[in-house]
Amino acid sequence: MMVQALGLMLGSSFIFLTGTTREVGVLMLWMTVFGFCKGLHDADKSI
Repeated sequence: MMVQALGLMLGSSFIFLTGTTREVGVLMLWMTVFGFCKGLHDADKSI
């Protein structure tokens, strides 16, 4: 449950950064980090 909470908490901040950025390179970085956080959140569900 802690891994899911960590992924959710970190991921939500990167969703905010994704919506507020104006540069494509930075956007890709934030979306990549969000994808990693979503992976953390989703991976623990299968256990």
